[in-house]
Amino acid sequence: MTKRKLSLISHSKSTGGFTLMEVMIAIAILSFIMVNVVSFSNDSFSQKERIKKQDRETMHIETVLERIDWDISHLYSPLYFSNTLEQRITGLKGGSTNDSEIQTSIDESRREYYTQLKQRYESNSRFTSFSEDYLPIPEYKSEDKSSLVIFTSSNRRRIQNSKQSVYSWIKYSLEKYTDEEAEESDTQVETTGQALVRQSISEDVFNPEAIDFSKVKSQILLKNVKKLTFEYWDKKNKKFQSRLRDIKNGKYLIRAVKMTVEWIDSSGIELKKERIYRPLFPYFEPEDIRALELEQVNSENSGDADEE
Repeated sequence: MTKRKLSLISHSKSTGGFTLMEVMIAIAILSFIMVNVVSFSNDSFSQKERIKKQDRETMHIETVLERIDWDISHLYSPLYFSNTLEQRITGLKGGSTNDSEIQTSIDESRREYYTQLKQRYESNSRFTSFSEDYLPIPEYKSEDKSSLVIFTSSNRRRIQNSKQSVYSWIKYSLEKYTDEEAEESDTQVETTGQALVRQSISEDVFNPEAIDFSKVKSQILLKNVKKLTFEYWDKKNKKFQSRLRDIKNGKYLIRAVKMTVEWIDSSGIELKKERIYRPLFPYFEPEDIRALELEQVNSENSGDADEE
């Protein structure tokens, strides 16, 4: 009798733990907490990656724009600080002139040199004229609204005593490209197949032969470009023109360039940037220099007349 009571007492004490229902409720609560913790962590990680990606794309486009700014700001032409020989003599004579009058205005000792230079530049496809100081004048080209060929001093030689010059011919344009990574991915982002590219020639820059940019390696600056336009400041009409040939001496002298580019980013958002670039040369006006010389000549002539 006594043994049976003890066994009952022992059995009742062993059943004092959590019930199955309590354990299941606890597991459900812990699972709910863990799901929320993991979800919050994933959202934070995704947000971090999204922000980093946006920052990388922002830095990339700013780097591209600064690259273009560096090239255009270092545009080189002797017309930024000098005249063409024809402009100088025209200004001193006070009227229009022709090639024969130019030759008669040149010293006898320099006439033959002028003739040789003129013949040389007539067959030169890169420098088609020269200044009053006999410096070659590069010819800028814009085949269409989305391309620009310039001569700039922005090149920096990485190897000492290399054949590269500090000057270079640079072309910006749109080119077709194939992106294998984009084709293989499952992204739904629209692609245009056009890219803003930069081509540079820094060796033998004074070669008179025409540049064949189809043989020059292209550096892709920006992909998925929908539109690219270059416009040029017309000082006379006080507005930007879409063609260099519509500006007086435009192919020899660029005052400012307005570039507009539209592209699609990795998120499928269409973006647009517009920048105005200017050369860093001191803003001397050859016309003003010519006017001062003409004024000086007139004052000397008037002084001689007063003496008589």
